[in-house]
Amino acid sequence: MIKLVKMSKKNYDIFYEKTKTSYAEDIAISRGFSLKDSMVSASEQMNELLSAGIETSDNNFYDIICNNERIGWLWIALKEQFNIKTIFIYDIFIEENCRGKGRGRMALEKLEDVAKKININRIGLHVFRHSQNAFKLYKKMGYMEKGISMRKDL
Repeated sequence: MIKLVKMSKKNYDIFYEKTKTSYAEDIAISRGFSLKDSMVSASEQMNELLSAGIETSDNNFYDIICNNERIGWLWIALKEQFNIKTIFIYDIFIEENCRGKGRGRMALEKLEDVAKKININRIGLHVFRHSQNAFKLYKKMGYMEKGISMRKDL
């Protein structure tokens, strides 16, 4: 059984560093930047998004718990645009040894339950195209593509 539990400050610090590094790697792969430049970009963006750290308003951080063990995390933001309340998933992470067992799907289903309880009927996210397993999961769960970034290297 999966539970979403409010993240502690200690776990937030771990989450922050690992998420920043992972995001930098995604930027490097998807945009063709050096890892050094990607780390600078990831740091700047995360510092801007999370200016007050774990206390940043309208952002929530959860540990994903399975059988009393922390198997990942979830970072979401509550947003409203054109009178539509949305949860935006900035990051969902499942530990490598726990992947492929339906736990990411179960965590997203828990998030859907939370959204319904607070009268939010839309969840959005961004997925890098090279994250094929995540992309397939989101499609399988009913997420729809709403835009595609393209580039041509010369």
